[in-house]
Amino acid sequence: PETDLQTKLNIIYGYLKARETETNKAKALKLSEAAVASHPKEAPAYVIYGEALLKAGKKDEAMKNFIIAKN
Repeated sequence: PETDLQTKLNIIYGYLKARETETNKAKALKLSEAAVASHPKEAPAYVIYGEALLKAGKKDEAMKNFIIAKN
């Protein structure tokens, strides 16, 4: 909770850009979910969560988060 959103996004982005393994996808998903919980009014948190969901093959959930981010 003490870490600013941009730092969190940078860390999550690192997992998303790293070699695509189940571990990296799971970490990105868990961290991005926590970012949304910590910053529910910040669009970038929903965007990164959507990206993590896409990597995890959850396209419908990803789309919902992209829509939230846009609004």
